Amino acid sequence: MKNSMNVNENRKREEADSEVTALRQELLQLSKDFQQFAYAVSHDMSAPVRSMAGFSGLLLKKYGDVLDDKGRHYLSFITAGGEKLQAMMAGLLQYSRINTGNFKPVTIETGKVAEECLGTLHEAIRESGAKVTIEPLPNVVGDTDQIRRLLGYLLENALRFHKPGTPPQIRLLAGTLQDRWTFCVADQGIGIDAIFHEEIFLIFRKLHTDAEYPGTGIGLALAKKVVERHHGRIWVESSPGVGARFFVWLPVSALE
Repeated sequence: MKNSMNVNENRKREEADSEVTALRQELLQLSKDFQQFAYAVSHDMSAPVRSMAGFSGLLLKKYGDVLDDKGRHYLSFITAGGEKLQAMMAGLLQYSRINTGNFKPVTIETGKVAEECLGTLHEAIRESGAKVTIEPLPNVVGDTDQIRRLLGYLLENALRFHKPGTPPQIRLLAGTLQDRWTFCVADQGIGIDAIFHEEIFLIFRKLHTDAEYPGTGIGLALAKKVVERHHGRIWVESSPGVGARFFVWLPVSALE
C-alpha cells in the first residue's frame, strides 16, 4: 500500500515538475518574442519617425511665416509629437537590448561610475540648483554599461521629480544586507502614493503630464530591467510630499 502511494506521489511530482518546466520554457519564449518584437518596432520605425520630426521642424522653420497662428500651432504639435515618439522608440530599443546585448560581468567601482553619471547630468543639476551627495560606494560585479545606466536613471529620476521652486536634495548611499549590496537613492521630492509603487516600473507608465514633468516614462522600467538582469531587486518607499527612496539589491557574488 505504501509503495503504491509512493509511486503515485512520485508520478504527481514528476507531472508537476514537467508542467513547471513547460511553463518556464513558454515564458522564456514569450520573453524572447517580445524582445524581438520590441527591437524590430523600435529599430524599423525609428527612421520614419526621425524623418517626420525632422521635416516637420524644417517646414516650421522655413515656411512658418506663410502659415497663420493656427497653422504654426498645429505644426508645432506635429513636431513635438514626432520628437517624443522618437525618444520613446529610442527608449524601447534600449529596453529590448538589455537582455539581448553583450553582458560582460566585471568588478565595477560604483563610486566612480556614479561620479560619471553626475558629469552627464551636470546641466540638469546646475539648472535645478540640486545638491547631490554620494557616500562611499562598494565595488560590485556586473556589466559596467548597464550599472552606469541604472544609477543614471535613478539620479535623473530624483532630479526631475522635485518640488516646484525647491532645489532637489539627493543622496546616493549603500550598505550590505546578507549576501547582497543595498543601494539607495533618496530624495526630498514630490513623493509617490503607495498605490503606484509597483506601477511606476511599468514601461511608458507616467503619473504626470508632460506639462508637469516631461519624459517618456521608461526610465524606471529600464532600471528594473537592468536590476533583474543582474539577479537583483528594485523597489521604492515613498509617500506624497515627503520624497522617495529607491532601493536596489545586487548580489555580492559573481554573476554567471
